[in-house]
Amino acid sequence: MANTSFKRLYPTLALPILLAACAGGGSVEPPKVLAEWPVLESLDITADNVKEHDDNKSFVSITNNGGAVEKYVVTTKEPSWDGSLRDTPNDTYVYKTPDGKYYQFNSFSEPMLPGFSTPDKTVRTVHDMQNTADGGKFFACCGESTSTYLPAIDLRNQLHFGAWISPTGESHLFVGGKAADPAYMQGGSAPEVNGLKGKATYHVWGLRTKGDQVVSSTYTGTQNIRTDIPSVASKITVNFNTGKLGGEILGNENFGDSVVMQDVNVQGNRFSGSARSGNATGAVDGAFYGAHSTSWWSNDISEYAGGSIGGIVKFDGNKNLDTVFGGKRQAVDAEYKGTDLTPLE
Repeated sequence: MANTSFKRLYPTLALPILLAACAGGGSVEPPKVLAEWPVLESLDITADNVKEHDDNKSFVSITNNGGAVEKYVVTTKEPSWDGSLRDTPNDTYVYKTPDGKYYQFNSFSEPMLPGFSTPDKTVRTVHDMQNTADGGKFFACCGESTSTYLPAIDLRNQLHFGAWISPTGESHLFVGGKAADPAYMQGGSAPEVNGLKGKATYHVWGLRTKGDQVVSSTYTGTQNIRTDIPSVASKITVNFNTGKLGGEILGNENFGDSVVMQDVNVQGNRFSGSARSGNATGAVDGAFYGAHSTSWWSNDISEYAGGSIGGIVKFDGNKNLDTVFGGKRQAVDAEYKGTDLTPLE
């Protein structure tokens, strides 16, 4: 089977039809949809052009019903400058389902987000899912859907999180990626860290499933053109002095009650504990993702490992509350000495 990448179609494709309709073009009617979304086929990892990526050795996946986030190299024929075709390797991220299918993250499975020209940077809270060939549905965040206006979703492939609904209607939530090296996180053992701990605050985005759709937490991005719309983001703060994590994933009419972190402990690049949503108590399981970076003119840390965060809150006996979340670090104070979990912003 050929391995291909999908791209969304743009509204300009419908412009000739719309113009004809507006000009009274006989029986021409504006289209209800631009095109059918393609059905997502499972990636054939046994194909000659598919190889497992070495990064898989350090991937950490967290799910509520099984499966895993994995990475492969898919080599395709791409045109060269002289018109010839050349082998081009492409890093490909997939969700491996519990029954052994490999669904590739692509632009049709990602959320539709406000962009540069959108006055209101509020993210919708109900999202359609891409159909899969076996009769299931798939939704994933975020690789191509990057936006400096929405830092919690601007993950640049450091991690992926989302949902798969099986053909029998069972909801699966997942998050995964290349785990952070704990030695280079705040409070890590690497000499370059210099023993500094302090605090860090992350903006995160939460997802649940409802029927055959995904619902999401409240999120309004930064730099709104309409100044009367404030930025609203779910925030998680980690205090590395105490090894504690706190914060809230903001609920709404579609998502339901907020998820409030209660007693969550950080150990290395993982965290676990408890959270509440309404009157229900859930178990938190999460991890830090992303590599560190150093200054080009010295060996000092310019960015601590763990720039992204992801996890799942699982509510036994109340699976409609199960929540997957992911996000990006927005503020760091490695010299902070306090023990609170107040966001840094």
